[in-house]
Amino acid sequence: MTHRTKVMATLTSEQCADARLLASLCAAGMKGVRINSAHVTPQQLEAMVHSLRLHAPGVAILMDTKGPELRTTVHEHNADIPLSLNQSVIIRDSDAPSSPACISIPGIRPALREGIELILDDGEIHLRLTASDRAIVTKPGLLGERKSVNLVGCEMPPLPAVSQRDSINLHAAAQLGIDMVAHSFVRSADDIIQVRAHLAEAPVRLLAKIETRLAVQHMDSILDACDGLLMARGDLGTQISPFAIPAVQRRCAELCRNASKSFIIATQILQSMMHSPEPTRAELSDIALGTWQGADYMLLCGETARGSFPVECVKVTADTICCSES
Repeated sequence: MTHRTKVMATLTSEQCADARLLASLCAAGMKGVRINSAHVTPQQLEAMVHSLRLHAPGVAILMDTKGPELRTTVHEHNADIPLSLNQSVIIRDSDAPSSPACISIPGIRPALREGIELILDDGEIHLRLTASDRAIVTKPGLLGERKSVNLVGCEMPPLPAVSQRDSINLHAAAQLGIDMVAHSFVRSADDIIQVRAHLAEAPVRLLAKIETRLAVQHMDSILDACDGLLMARGDLGTQISPFAIPAVQRRCAELCRNASKSFIIATQILQSMMHSPEPTRAELSDIALGTWQGADYMLLCGETARGSFPVECVKVTADTICCSES
């Protein structure tokens, strides 16, 4: 079996500036880096790309867009916010910093009504609206900055496919020679067409992130309009039944294989290694399955960007891929 699947790691601006860390990650088997543009400025993006080209030559660079999504804001004092069970919090449509008493989610106003459930950070935290501006915590957790928001009980507000922030970052990606762009929260092929227009004639491979119910429904036409699919299992698991995720992943793999297009698998690949140096057997089996399904990359997210063992996570993934392909 020809070796094909590679390891991609999500890195922060601070990590990209650390030449020693980059060398260790490359030695462990990192072949790609994901930059989440929802968390960086254009100036940081440029610095990250320049550092990667200098200290990790040959590593592919993928940039996520923000896409038509809802996210929480930064926090007062830049500290994570602990949310306890049954705690009452105010929800506001604002760019202002969030606090333990008030969570800001820009663009959420059309969805604010009693009974709607808010799923934060890929399902780590759940809130239920008890009024148009107030919610209680139904699943507690520690809320970091700029975390994703999904809705249960109503459709997402009609947000533009390409935000102003995305437009700026897409232009920067084209100018910097970034290898791949993955557009977030794709709903239809038209979203991809709009992103492609912002990239102009730049030789950037454009992928669609499959993380919404609409993306699953329109997967065939979306793939026709782009260069591949990125299976984002975290947000997708808040939009459809988690039990359906494996079947959707298999369908993604088959469509991309038949069309000879790129396929990337992401989210919670080595979730247990966020705080532990050892993976579970189930996680290793997940990596092997993705390898056998023909994934071009297994994409580590929080494991490398926020976890305690980024280098170990890359090595575990690379070693598992190697064993699975032998």
